[in-house]
Amino acid sequence: MMSPSLGRFEEHALFILFTGLMIVIFWYGAWSLLDEVFQHLHRRYGIAKWKISVLFVLFVIFMIGFFPQILQKL
Repeated sequence: MMSPSLGRFEEHALFILFTGLMIVIFWYGAWSLLDEVFQHLHRRYGIAKWKISVLFVLFVIFMIGFFPQILQKL
């Protein structure tokens, strides 16, 4: 005989899977948008994509340096 709590376990498992799927879809969308921005900047201004990526990474590092509470909230 199955435990009554097993139904709740299935609900939690489905919620976790659904949340994971939404995070992956969001990440894919954000990555695709950034890639489009990189391609546009590369075509329009001739800036190499790796340079744009480095600028974005440096921007994030500087923002974390200026606002360290960003990491504290994670």
